[in-house]
Amino acid sequence: MRPLIALLLTLAAFVPNLARASETVVGDRPAVSISRFSLAAGAGYEWVSAAGDEPAPTPLHEWVVGIYGAYNLFSVPEGPGRTSLIGSIAYPVDSKLVRSQIGIRISIFTGK
Repeated sequence: MRPLIALLLTLAAFVPNLARASETVVGDRPAVSISRFSLAAGAGYEWVSAAGDEPAPTPLHEWVVGIYGAYNLFSVPEGPGRTSLIGSIAYPVDSKLVRSQIGIRISIFTGK
C-alpha cells in the first residue's frame, strides 16, 4: 500500500509539468538525445536510525560508493520545473548490500 501511495504522490507532482511539456521540447534538443543524459560517480557517508518500534539496522553508519544517472525529460525555460528520470546503484562498503533505485525528480528551486 505504501508504494502505491508514493507512486500516486509522485504522479500528482508530475502532472502540472505535463501541460507545459508540449510548449517546451527543451529548446532545440530532440526528445531522444545524449545531451539530455548525465552520469556521475559519488561517495558519501550515510547513517540510519530507528523509527517508532522498528529496530535500528546494523551498521548504523558506513561509507557508500555509487553510480548515479539522470535523463532530463523536459524543463521549463523560466525557473524550476526540470523533470528528470533518475536511477542509481550504490554499494555500502560495510554491509555489502547493493542498493538500486529508479524514480522521477522534479526541481522545485533553481539558484537563478
